[in-house]
Amino acid sequence: KPLLSVGAAGGPRIITSTLQLIINSIDYGMMMDSAVKTAHMCCLTKEQGLELEEGFSPDTIRILKERGHNIKETSDFGVLLVMPNGIRCEDGVFYQKTMCSRRPQSKF
Repeated sequence: KPLLSVGAAGGPRIITSTLQLIINSIDYGMMMDSAVKTAHMCCLTKEQGLELEEGFSPDTIRILKERGHNIKETSDFGVLLVMPNGIRCEDGVFYQKTMCSRRPQSKF
């Protein structure tokens, strides 16, 4: 039986955002609402650096820097320009979350 259906809009960040939804849901047991709202990261190339949304702890950022990552600031809104969404089925009940925008002031 299918467990998840996930995807995203956001150009080159679609793959990493979709993977993070899968990891958040399967490995960390998050429901779709939490998996979508959790801070995301993206690294397309080493030269580009590691983009982190607001929400990562200072300790996590320090550890990533110590491991050689070049941390990049996100946009003025503190989020990557990606819109993840998904559906999870638990005991025959479907739970969905779609984000038109992940900006803090968004009503969606």
